[in-house]
Amino acid sequence: MIALDLETSGINPKENAILSIGAVDMSDPSNTYYGECRPFDGAVIEDQALAVNGFSREEIASRTKSECELYREFMDWTQTVVKHKPIMIGQNVSFDRDFLLAAGERCGRRSSYNFRVVDLHSVGWFYIQERGSRPPLNLTLNKLLEMTGAGREPDPHNALTGAMCAAEVISRMLHGKSMFPEVFNKE
Repeated sequence: MIALDLETSGINPKENAILSIGAVDMSDPSNTYYGECRPFDGAVIEDQALAVNGFSREEIASRTKSECELYREFMDWTQTVVKHKPIMIGQNVSFDRDFLLAAGERCGRRSSYNFRVVDLHSVGWFYIQERGSRPPLNLTLNKLLEMTGAGREPDPHNALTGAMCAAEVISRMLHGKSMFPEVFNKE
């Protein structure tokens, strides 16, 4: 499994671009991936998205790596992690998957991810239910981090720290231990 987080220029994978990708190899958490790129030509850049990820228009426009170069580099990295079709894990990970699929179409290289995802929102919902509590309607990554004793995700978002947060939450929920004890608060 690969814990995954993307930062994008908006919420529509067809018209908005990937700006950064962060990932953690769940079987070897020291094996991480992080990369940034400029938006594809014609991509819509939304101020609300930039407020979330902390990137400026000038910063993303000055990047030399294209979305296709970042996409290919990331997909090549995934093949070093798993030799078959990888499973992505993350908070609302279908968002990230859909952006990867759209980038793959734009770049002429099909994603190996397809629909193999594990969503932290769903896992967290059942985790809370199982403990006799009622899950909140808006079960955010920060709520999952706090609930498991890991603190909060730093602001603004960073794709790699987002992926590390996802890996940390799933490790604490499923295995009862920290994946990154040097980074996250101890219980």
